[in-house]
Parts: sequence; structure tokens; C-alpha cells
Amino acid sequence: MATKKAPSPKRLSKALKQSSATQPLPNSKNRSVVPIKSTIEAIKGFPSKLVIFKIPASQFYWVRYYDGKPLKRSTKTASKAEAIRFAKAFYEELVVNKKLGISNTSFNLTPPYLYNH
Repeated sequence: MATKKAPSPKRLSKALKQSSATQPLPNSKNRSVVPIKSTIEAIKGFPSKLVIFKIPASQFYWVRYYDGKPLKRSTKTASKAEAIRFAKAFYEELVVNKKLGISNTSFNLTPPYLYNH
């Protein structure tokens, strides 16, 4: 009786990355906000540090801006056009907060549901 050889960890890791590279996982418990590379998109007319992207654990777009450290927020929408509008409002709020001397921690930012989509 021949036994099947288990796939190597490297091969298994590669297969898992390929399978989740384009499709969000439904009801995934993974809370990591690691972008799917093929979905990362800069917002035209704004700094290149402002991007929208998707993650494997969510059907929604996320927005990220680097201001010394990454500031990330779910857009709570699967619509790319709405995600872009959200990202612009998110960036504008960051700029206003910075000019007013308000810290741009995730605790001080407006909740996503208050942005106009």
C-alpha cells in the first residue's frame, strides 16, 4: 500500500496564497488587514499614500493612509466608486484634524457610517 506524501509547507503556503489572492473569504474569522495586492489602488489627485484595497477577510474595500504610521478604516462598501468617495472624505478629515492639532488615531476619527456615500 502506497502512502501519499503530504505537500511541503512551502507548496501549501503558495497554494493558499493563490487561492485567496482574488476572492474574499466568506465569514472568515481572520481579522488581519493585509491587502490583496491586485486590489490596491491609489486615489487620483491625492497623495500616493492614500489607497483603497480589499482584504481576504472582507467583502468591503478598505482605505489606508500613511502619516508616520498606517491609518486604516473599512469603507463598509463593496462599491469601488463609493470607496473612492469615502477615501477622499477620510483624507480630508485627516488633513483638517492635523491643522487643528487633533491626533489622527483611529479613536478620534469620524465613524465610517457618518461619511456621506
